Amino acid sequence: KTLESKYMEIFPWVKKRKQKRLEVNTVKEVGWIGGACLMARSGPYLTVGGIDKAYFMSYADMVDLAKKFKNIGYKSVLYAPASVVHAGGKSSVRDRDAVLRTSYAGTIHYYKEHYGFFTVLAAKAVYVTTSSVKVPIAFLISLFKHDPYRAIAKAHAKNVLRVLTGTLEQAHEYK
Repeated sequence: KTLESKYMEIFPWVKKRKQKRLEVNTVKEVGWIGGACLMARSGPYLTVGGIDKAYFMSYADMVDLAKKFKNIGYKSVLYAPASVVHAGGKSSVRDRDAVLRTSYAGTIHYYKEHYGFFTVLAAKAVYVTTSSVKVPIAFLISLFKHDPYRAIAKAHAKNVLRVLTGTLEQAHEYK
């Protein structure tokens, strides 16, 4: 997943791999659906309590919601013929650091809620490792394409420090 980050699409093989994952005219069960593409019946949605606000600006909110639906007997299904236009990342352009921080904190919250200490520790290790790789890559790209890669490099560097110092969760303000 990390290699498929948006800013890694400058490499043609990464972009091609992302496009191959979704075959046209298919209906298939998936683990979760992104919020911009989510349609749910109100009954089950209300039964599970909706989206937990503790996951603000994090994919973990949709993963958690899919898990809740599955627990009451529903599936997450991708209907490929449908089309949704989503201006992804528009809310994250203003403050990349805050968005990355809330995303990391939300995901760590999810692991705390569902899996426990060792999974949280593993998630933090993955975040430190992947962000440590992304910092120099984004910085190098920023030498040629300044915006937004320098901001991406800074955001990842700050969040590596937050994870290592244990201040990530304290810096996160749940909405």
